[in-house]
Amino acid sequence: MGNDMISKKRATLLGVAVVLAVACSAWSNVIYVDDDAAVGGDGTSWATAHRWLQDALTEARWTGAPVEIRIAQGTYKPDQWWAYPGRAGNDRSEHFFRLDNDMSLLGGYAGIGANDPNRRDAEAYKTVFSGDLLGNDAPVTDAAQMRDDPTREDNSPVMCVYGEGSRLNGCIITGAHWAFGALEIRGGVTVTNCTFSANCGDIQYPGCSGAVSLQTSRTDIVFERCTFTRNAGHLGGALAGHDLALDNCRFAENYAWGKGGGA
Repeated sequence: MGNDMISKKRATLLGVAVVLAVACSAWSNVIYVDDDAAVGGDGTSWATAHRWLQDALTEARWTGAPVEIRIAQGTYKPDQWWAYPGRAGNDRSEHFFRLDNDMSLLGGYAGIGANDPNRRDAEAYKTVFSGDLLGNDAPVTDAAQMRDDPTREDNSPVMCVYGEGSRLNGCIITGAHWAFGALEIRGGVTVTNCTFSANCGDIQYPGCSGAVSLQTSRTDIVFERCTFTRNAGHLGGALAGHDLALDNCRFAENYAWGKGGGA
């Protein structure tokens, strides 16, 4: 075999090694969350998963690198973390899940107790992010009635996107009752296969939607195969904003006190 052929083979192997190294580094920052986990987990595996999503998000911010957070079936509330597992009268406005740069939240995993905890099916293994802090919301049969529903007075916002390049995939976002509804967006994000239901933007102010409020103007905000049902807000029952992409999304039974029942 000539030297040229050997050099080419070495170059090819080196290229494969570089690709594998990049792929491994992209997957190395994975954090696991399961509401059935024992308290005190470090999030490095399903067996030692974080019990509360806030702890995983805090850890993700410390890393300063792209992080994928895999979340098992269950219900997660923004007022819960390792040192404080419930609201107990705290100011509800202080509580929300915050997505910063290059954070990915992937729901729908089977999690602890399953034969294969890595099995992922968002329909079978529902991952719910809820602003219903006391867990006492009355069922929503008419979105127009949510703003004055006394069972929702404890409810908080659910999530805010501040960073760039974040992802939200395979989750249910519900129970918000706050000025900007469930999800306030101030950065770039791709939201895929998510359901927004029974969320309320409770003040009459431009841009206050029940489910999603865009507080920025940009072109890297994308919603793919998402469902918006029975949300209510002032301007856009389900969604308020502009310069975003909607791909194969469904809107049903949303309500606006101002304009745009759906968006």
